[in-house]
Amino acid sequence: MNKLNRIIYILIAIFSMQMLHAGLAQLTGNIVNGRGGIEKCDDIKVTLVINSVETASTYTDETGAFTFDISGISPGQSASPSEFKLDQNYPNPFNENTTLPFEISTPSEVKLEIFDLRGHMIRSIIHDHRSSGYYFPRWDGRTSNNQICPQGIYFYVLSVAGKTEIRKMTLMNSSVSSSILQGGISAFAKQAGDQIVELVIEDRDIENRTVAYSYPTLPAYLDAGSIPVHVYAFIKNDLEPIFAMEGEDAYDTLDIYFERPFTLTSDDVDIDWTFTPDSLIAVHYDNITESPAVLKVNEPGESKNNYARAYFNIDVRPVIWPGQLRRAYIGVPYSRTILFENNQGDVQPTLQSTLPAPFSFSENVIQGTAVSRSETMLKFDLEDDREIAVSDSALFLVNDYDSVTFNDYVLDVLKEYHRDGRYPYSWVSGYHGVSRNLYYKGTRIAKANADSSHSTYCSGVTFEVYFRSMSRLNQDLGFGEDINGMSASNFSSFISIWFVQSLNGDGPGLALEAYGLGEKIEKMKDVQKGDFVQIWRTSGSGHSVIFINWTTNASGDTTGMRYWSTQTSTNGVNYNTEYFDGLGGNIDKAITYYSRAFKPEDFIDF
Repeated sequence: MNKLNRIIYILIAIFSMQMLHAGLAQLTGNIVNGRGGIEKCDDIKVTLVINSVETASTYTDETGAFTFDISGISPGQSASPSEFKLDQNYPNPFNENTTLPFEISTPSEVKLEIFDLRGHMIRSIIHDHRSSGYYFPRWDGRTSNNQICPQGIYFYVLSVAGKTEIRKMTLMNSSVSSSILQGGISAFAKQAGDQIVELVIEDRDIENRTVAYSYPTLPAYLDAGSIPVHVYAFIKNDLEPIFAMEGEDAYDTLDIYFERPFTLTSDDVDIDWTFTPDSLIAVHYDNITESPAVLKVNEPGESKNNYARAYFNIDVRPVIWPGQLRRAYIGVPYSRTILFENNQGDVQPTLQSTLPAPFSFSENVIQGTAVSRSETMLKFDLEDDREIAVSDSALFLVNDYDSVTFNDYVLDVLKEYHRDGRYPYSWVSGYHGVSRNLYYKGTRIAKANADSSHSTYCSGVTFEVYFRSMSRLNQDLGFGEDINGMSASNFSSFISIWFVQSLNGDGPGLALEAYGLGEKIEKMKDVQKGDFVQIWRTSGSGHSVIFINWTTNASGDTTGMRYWSTQTSTNGVNYNTEYFDGLGGNIDKAITYYSRAFKPEDFIDF
């Protein structure tokens, strides 16, 4: 909108207001909520509508009060009469044609246009260069599209050399009586019946409403008094942070303003709540694990929700890590210290379960020599230097050696890797893709990322799992450090093969066979949980993983596999599922290889 049109729009708005509220100088009132108070009653928009025409808008103050001061408005004129003059149209009111006389003193660019009450230009009468003189153009009450305009107030605007004059006129249709046409109508009031004043009240926190008042004639001053509105339920108090132990419950009391029944829910934490005797809300947060938790207050049947955030200062919960203790074997002396995570200071564990005979527990150490197989979930109370007691448990397995496979060790080691991003994926040069330096017979055989990020990539982390599993089995059985007589330099070659030396080739299977440490698995039906897999995809990319299980469709057909590895899409070390080509994924079954590692007694000389 250019500057001239803005001026015209403002002038028309002023004329409209002058017409509609003649005699009404001021209107006041105040908004109150459904309880008669002023909560949420500030900064509410109130729009004044007189005889169906929006006249002005304002906002309530901090007490809910509002005022419309609409006295002293006059249209004014922007042109000097010596430059040009716009006379009143005749006849006025009119029902078919009217003349719009004007005079200009010097040759100029002239525009004569018709506008409606809303400031929309509906007809251009003149838009060209005119010489000085008197002009008597006519308007037939039609738009530029030759449509008949409805009866009502219109404005004709004369613009000469960028300056304007504006006048109003009244169009009456032919059904209006001749007496009205002869006598004219008031430009400042509704044509017949009472004058209607409406207040439109709207805000995000309230149920919008409109109140209306009817007057034979508009008073000079109008006090609307207290106007009640419905305020949607909301949490009034600022929520203070709650100190909670991770995984524990927490409690709080909320002051919720409500006028109707409401619900209190959260997508971030399970909550229960009830009213207290003084109409506050007692909230129980179940199993706190993250902060903040967004609380939602909603009135049934309403789409409007109010939100608040409950913040928790979460103390990490001390836990036994890993949740499965090192295996014990019948007839093999056992002595293991229980390890803890997230503790602050020393942990004092109290055993609440009975150990299988003849094991004992003292100063965080379980020791003894098993005489029979067992599987026991040991429960402990843990207390660190915070003097906060929590409970945790760990699985303790006693096996005979023949009942344990090497895959069992692989799966035990997998449980010791956090899957929350602490072992991120990073495919960069300068390290072997392992999360920690690996040593064999005093020599480092695999180098971790020097940035201490514990990052991994797929072939590196699967080799790491193999090496840690084999080293642990040797330790548990007292076999020493040796793995099939291999040297550190042998392991350098082993790693090179494991990491796949050719496109679409097998890495783990070839490495295990080359050094007598395992074998390839030719048939998919023989693959077991904990086996090593080299995947190749139809896209050309490869992936080293540890098999967990097959996926099947409703007909029982194998469609893909679930595995453990590391990659960007799983935030580093984690489980993932991929499908075969043609079955929802792009694993190429023809060039995907499976292998299994041996226990020491099955090693083959190389």
